[in-house]
Amino acid sequence: MENYDIVIVGGGPAGFLASILAKQKYKEKSIALIRKVSKGVIPCALPYVCGTLGQIDKDLLSDKPLDDLGIQLIIDEVVEIDRKNKIVKTKGGIEIGYQKLILATGSLPSKVPIKGIENAYFVYKEVEKFRELEEEIEKANDITIVGGGFIGVELSEDLVKMGKKVRIIEILPHVLQIAFDEEFCKELEEKMKEKGIELLTNSKVVEIQKNEKFKVILEDGRKIESDLVIVAIGTKPNIELAKKAGLEVNKAIKVNERMQTSDKDIFAIGDCAEKYDFLTKKPKPIMLASIACTEAFVAIENLFEESSVKMKGVYGTFLTKFDDLVLGATGYTEQNAKREGIDVVSSSFETVDKHPGKMPEARKIKVKLVFDKSGKLIGGQLLGSLSSVHLINLISLLIENGYTVDKILSMQFATQPWLTPAPTVFPIVRAAFLAKQQLRN
Repeated sequence: MENYDIVIVGGGPAGFLASILAKQKYKEKSIALIRKVSKGVIPCALPYVCGTLGQIDKDLLSDKPLDDLGIQLIIDEVVEIDRKNKIVKTKGGIEIGYQKLILATGSLPSKVPIKGIENAYFVYKEVEKFRELEEEIEKANDITIVGGGFIGVELSEDLVKMGKKVRIIEILPHVLQIAFDEEFCKELEEKMKEKGIELLTNSKVVEIQKNEKFKVILEDGRKIESDLVIVAIGTKPNIELAKKAGLEVNKAIKVNERMQTSDKDIFAIGDCAEKYDFLTKKPKPIMLASIACTEAFVAIENLFEESSVKMKGVYGTFLTKFDDLVLGATGYTEQNAKREGIDVVSSSFETVDKHPGKMPEARKIKVKLVFDKSGKLIGGQLLGSLSSVHLINLISLLIENGYTVDKILSMQFATQPWLTPAPTVFPIVRAAFLAKQQLRN
């Protein structure tokens, strides 16, 4: 039997980063990373594999950082955890002892109850399964995507670049509506339609048939034929191993603010670990590589002794693009706040991303901020250009640090004609000023 001080199960972004951080922090400890696939992928770039990158082999995580640090990489699947004896058992018949165990088992595509859904293709994270999708995309001319979330929207842009006819079927009134307020969704939809993408919103798929062609049947009776159907309706935490081991689970593995499970020597990070809303503290099913990486830092800092580095809850900081349009969101949208019964004030400000506005390639930028009635910032959204992406991370930091409308009005910032809006129209501060007037009334 092999023994290691730290064993990490899962080779996605969370497990990959955790193994590197562990070796950098605990240089004398032995570390093993166990993953069931020979090559790991960069999941965020999967929508851009076929058109932009050209093949899945260009979206692989390099194992060189692991080799350079002396981390033992084991290609096998963990099928059992013996918590009493602190041993993991693999499909290949190997037993591996651990002092501390980190579960980073990721997520699986959600399979909603649609008749014939097994006929469709999913955006899998496994290389070989994704190759099958690549082959089908190459052959298809007319492609239907079920799901208008981030994967569906980003994938649609890449397929259009390949000359494909693309449509998205979305059950909600707008694409990306879970993450953005309606006015932002509408601007995105206009851009998508300009590129020739057909949007069927407020449409529920009830069946997917496959003969010579695919046929998608909607609840209202409409039938849509296409060469290929791709289901992109999100993911669910992969908790089977943890559940089998007797760890506490809900829809994800239960963890505390240190990413520790119900077993003090087992931690869980990434998509498989339960997330909690920063404001309500309710479970919040947000699965992002950026959150997974934050959890990796927190787990490693707390692995052998309790640290002041802890998870404060998730904000859900999103960033996406379609063509030359960038959208970002963090914390609560106005719509989601009202759904939670939170009384809010919101304000928006539009300007351009350079100054003066006659600078070459100056583009419109819009920021919306959401405050609770005490004046505390709880959410923000961005619509703009590639040069404005930094603003959504700034808004996220303001939320995390408890900024109020008054603190935003007195904050200092850098500006430069080629890089930012003018200081007179810096959109975060100007939106906060408008909110302040509402709060006075």
